[in-house]
Amino acid sequence: MTKIILEYEKLVGAGGGTSHNLLDGSVHPDTLAGTVAAGDLVTGNATPKWARLAKGTATYVLKSGASILEWGQVAWGEITGKPSTFPPDAHHASHQNAGSDEVATATPAANAIPKAGADGKLAAGWLQEVLAYADLTDDPYADHNARHEPGGADPMAVDAAAATGSLRTLGTAATAACAGNDSRLSDARTPTAHKASHQDAGSDEISVAGLSGLLADGQTPLAHASDKHTGKIGERMFRIDLALKSPLAVGTLRAEDDYEHKLLGSVTTRIRACYARARSNLGTSTTFKLHRNGTAITGSDMLISAATRESSVISFTEVTLADGDYLDVEEAAGGSTESIAVDVYVLGDEDVMASV
Repeated sequence: MTKIILEYEKLVGAGGGTSHNLLDGSVHPDTLAGTVAAGDLVTGNATPKWARLAKGTATYVLKSGASILEWGQVAWGEITGKPSTFPPDAHHASHQNAGSDEVATATPAANAIPKAGADGKLAAGWLQEVLAYADLTDDPYADHNARHEPGGADPMAVDAAAATGSLRTLGTAATAACAGNDSRLSDARTPTAHKASHQDAGSDEISVAGLSGLLADGQTPLAHASDKHTGKIGERMFRIDLALKSPLAVGTLRAEDDYEHKLLGSVTTRIRACYARARSNLGTSTTFKLHRNGTAITGSDMLISAATRESSVISFTEVTLADGDYLDVEEAAGGSTESIAVDVYVLGDEDVMASV
């Protein structure tokens, strides 16, 4: 009986009959002392003893390690039985223009996918305005010029026929090119015949207005009237001195022949001016008029003012004298109070030779 009681006391004493913590490390010698916190787990540690395993980081799971339990994240490779692919649900509209997850953008940016603006065009920043050759890569024809040279992959013809594009050698052949210092390019070369281009209606007609000098051979002048020689070479001055019979009768008109023209060969005589000169000053202004064949010549009135002795030179429309024409002078207006002699001079020109 005593033995049974002692064994009971031993059993009760070993179990700690008083209140104690689960993990006190004393009453239960197979535990590791620890203070409990929310979320803790009791697990066997590597000692091995029962020990407190603190709650892991959020989203971590309890994983079995090599010998103990521990918190951690599940790696993709640790998942078994997963499908090899995960095709997404149809959602392309979300990546299109105005979609919730649109891919392209109208604003130029590095590595961005471009889209046209409201005008249907890409913004200027998407493309360079001028693409430099240095910007090109993998140029398949970096040796472009060599490809067209003789022996190249795409050689051009050499010295092909005229009007055919080709490479040209320098030389004197008909299809060769001429060097810049070639003697054939000098100004001393004789031009090919081309006179027709300088003639009347030619493509390079020469105007005689820009020429000077004399022609080597004789030239026949164009037909022209004799009056074209007035005051020019081939004519000479002509003057008639009509000395009125002295003295001039006061208050009378002269009506007699003062000059009769005689034609010498075919030479033409023309008159176009006249003036009167008295031997002394007149006491009264007097006008004299020239007549041809009894008819007054319009515009030939010669006025000698009082107290003067001569008129000014009067010009009139040119008159050609024919053989037998006669001239006389009349006192047309006024009248001197004394008898004074007056000379009338008629001026003109005549041909040196007959007109041609």
